[in-house]
Amino acid sequence: MLLKTKIFIFIFIFASNYASFAQTLLQKQISIPQSEYKITELLTIIEQKANFRFSYNSNLVDNSTIISYSAKNKTVEECLNDIFNNSVKYKTSGKYIILLDNSNQQNDQKQKFVVQGKITTSDDKPIPNVSIYDVNNQQSTITKDDGTFSLTVNSADDFSGLSIGKYGFLDTAIIYNYTLNEPVNIELKAKDTVFLTPIGKQYNNDDDFNFLKYVKSFVPENVRINSQNLNHIVDTKAFQISLIPGISSNLSNFGVLKNKVSINVLIGYSRGVENFELAGLINIDKEDVQWLQLAGLTNLVGGNVNGVQIGGIANAVNGQVNGFQAGGIANFAKDEFSGVQTAGILNFNTNDFDGAQTAGVINTTIGDFDGTQIGGVTNFTFGKFDGFQCAGVLNIAFNQFNGTQIAGVLNATKNNFNGVQISGVANFVADTLNGGQISGVWNVSQTSNFQIAGVLNTTLNNKGIQIALFNYADTSSGVSIGLISFVRKGYNKPLISANEVLNLNFNFHIGTEKFYNIFSIGYQPAKELIWGLGYGFGHKINFNNWANFDIELTTKTLNYNTLWNKEWFVYSNLAFIWDFRIKNNISLYLGPTINFYLRDKTKNSQTLEYLSSTYNYPIYHKEGNNLYSKSWIGFYFGLSL
Repeated sequence: MLLKTKIFIFIFIFASNYASFAQTLLQKQISIPQSEYKITELLTIIEQKANFRFSYNSNLVDNSTIISYSAKNKTVEECLNDIFNNSVKYKTSGKYIILLDNSNQQNDQKQKFVVQGKITTSDDKPIPNVSIYDVNNQQSTITKDDGTFSLTVNSADDFSGLSIGKYGFLDTAIIYNYTLNEPVNIELKAKDTVFLTPIGKQYNNDDDFNFLKYVKSFVPENVRINSQNLNHIVDTKAFQISLIPGISSNLSNFGVLKNKVSINVLIGYSRGVENFELAGLINIDKEDVQWLQLAGLTNLVGGNVNGVQIGGIANAVNGQVNGFQAGGIANFAKDEFSGVQTAGILNFNTNDFDGAQTAGVINTTIGDFDGTQIGGVTNFTFGKFDGFQCAGVLNIAFNQFNGTQIAGVLNATKNNFNGVQISGVANFVADTLNGGQISGVWNVSQTSNFQIAGVLNTTLNNKGIQIALFNYADTSSGVSIGLISFVRKGYNKPLISANEVLNLNFNFHIGTEKFYNIFSIGYQPAKELIWGLGYGFGHKINFNNWANFDIELTTKTLNYNTLWNKEWFVYSNLAFIWDFRIKNNISLYLGPTINFYLRDKTKNSQTLEYLSSTYNYPIYHKEGNNLYSKSWIGFYFGLSL
């Protein structure tokens, strides 16, 4: 049934699902051309330009009054202040603005009123768990299983707006006269576009903040139902204090009202906080929190955080964070983060991060990262990274990295890397490296500008320098310096050579012409077994297509009349070699050498005697009690294969 005609009622049905839309109604900017208007004409023009509807008692507007008015880029609130001169107050409910009397003719003292009624479907079936909210006095209740309700309010006004809502149904707003004490019997219509559970069941959407497991654990069902039903209400209280959800100065309006200041002795639940919130244990806010939020254990926010958030154990934000977030154990942000995030164990962000992130154990960012990330053990980034990343054990970047990575054990980047990697054990770049790698053991990249490792460097394209015991490159336009440096498409050449010490030597050069390693084994045909092993490095200077000049420094071990001397006997030579290309890969090598050795005379005496007699015209010769040193000019003759 409908209300009796004595009740001044305007029923408006609307389907707004998001409070963010309602928050902007009074702030929408409009322009009105200069003209003479009736008040109702002006309200209609504002409705059309701002795309919403007004709800008000017809006695509130004197339609006989005509005013001259214009507005240029004014907000709706500014226009209403101009028209009513503060004699009317405004309450936002979904896609509607409710106008209420704000004149001095109202009673100064509040009176107690009881509003009763029943909410049904169009075919007269009762609807349980429907919320009825007094927008003027900020009080609410929900219907019983039979659809009936009773709402007690303390009001100084005769009129107020009632907002009736249930998830899955079109919301309704009415203007109600308390003094008539008439029952409120309303029919709600189902939304065609929303899947509905059977009548009496509350829609349970796991993506809705109210139905997240940790919210359900602390907030009673009736409080969560009321909060979900009245999501279209946008209202704020200056202060609230609560013990737990359900015991609060906000009465039944947990999750419906925003608070400027919220104090929660143990656990608190509200729609949002604008200035400050403190909880002994847990703060739970369905929407945005601003400025400062403190909790002994945990802060849980379904919207955005703009300011400082500190939790003794953890902070979890379902929206954006702009500011500072500190958790004793963990921090979580689902949307973009801009600022500083620090946690004792874990930081986890599913969207972009801009700022500084520090954790005692692990930092993880799914989106792009711009700033500094420091983890006691591990850092993970899945989006593009720009900045500085440091971890005690491991850094892993799954996308492009621009900046510096430092890890105690391993740095790994799946995509391009522009910058420097430094680690105690290994660095890995699966794609192009524009920069350098420094590690205690191993460096890997597709291309590199410089690699320095204690053991091994590997790259497909060396554009700069490699320094390690072992270096590998597929191609190289740079230099590889190490005990063994192999470039697959580099300078790899076998040679046969002769000198005055060993007349037959088999040499192999590997590396690049700028710097190559020399491996040699030599043999002297004689009655006795005389042979040697050699190692060295060289540099080739290209003059033209047929003539080059090589500078080589090698050191050889000599073994006289034995397969292997227990005590090494070595001598060194510096060779200046002309390299003449005869045909294709065949070249002729010849040039002088400067040779030198220093040895204890009492050891390897046969080898010393052989080497001493090899060249009788030394450029330097000195013999002491035990030491014997000699330097001479020799020759080098070779042929490449």
